[in-house]
Amino acid sequence: MRLVARQAMEVKVPGIDRVIRFVEGEHLRTEISAKFTRPRVEAELIASGFVLDTWWTDSENRFALSLARAV
Repeated sequence: MRLVARQAMEVKVPGIDRVIRFVEGEHLRTEISAKFTRPRVEAELIASGFVLDTWWTDSENRFALSLARAV
């Protein structure tokens, strides 16, 4: 699933002290439904020039959300 910015905007993400800027027409992927493990995600991010910044999961480790940043 993706979102598309209808106009240029800045989005403040509370709790991690970040401001994300979008240009008009920019796409934001909001969901990837797949089976991944944390080690696999970290390896793929590193191979792509990113590093895992934060990993959130439910108490049973069934679902996860990751935040990555470029290195």
